[in-house]
Amino acid sequence: IRLVAACCLLVSFSLFCFMLRRPPSSPLFPSPTPVRSRVLPPGRSLAVRFRAGETLDETALLALLEPLLDAVAAAHAAGVVHGGIGPDAIYVDDDFTAPVIDFTTGLPAPAVAATPDPDYAAYEMRAPDGVPTPATDLYGLAAVLYRAVAGEPPMDALARRREFAERKLDPLMPAAVAGHGRFGPPLLKAIDKALALKPRDRPQAIAEWRTLFVAPA
Repeated sequence: IRLVAACCLLVSFSLFCFMLRRPPSSPLFPSPTPVRSRVLPPGRSLAVRFRAGETLDETALLALLEPLLDAVAAAHAAGVVHGGIGPDAIYVDDDFTAPVIDFTTGLPAPAVAATPDPDYAAYEMRAPDGVPTPATDLYGLAAVLYRAVAGEPPMDALARRREFAERKLDPLMPAAVAGHGRFGPPLLKAIDKALALKPRDRPQAIAEWRTLFVAPA
């Protein structure tokens, strides 16, 4: 299973790197604005699975997450922020193994990728002057985890920011509340930390975020 997962991730990441290397005159880039590839990754997207009512327990969720973190960390190391992570960008096999994240929308930071799903987009991806950073992708991954835990995506970041400004209270139900008794505290804490509205309040790198998933000794 690990070998299959690694191969799928390699193919996806290689495709994303290939597209970034293509010159502007390439057929893949008929204009200065990059476009999504028509080549779909293997498996079905998490969005399709969620709509079908499929669920994940903590063991399956963490097994799905681990290779995704590897892929996103590799992109960040190459100076690329995806900017559009959501269930539509994550593909998995029928048994929820070998996840592949579609990087064909990713662009070199600080460029903004294709319009993200507002349900999973960080505030800086919705704001006119927003600049994507690795913390933006951590928000997207945490939003996907929140959907798996709570059964619905987190509150739209723009609406959440407006309500927070008016009431001085975050209107988003914490994952620690939504998943209490069904998921472990470290996982729920990691989700809530990466869903912070302000990028500076989130973990700044995959390696930092990974430490939160481990229960204190």
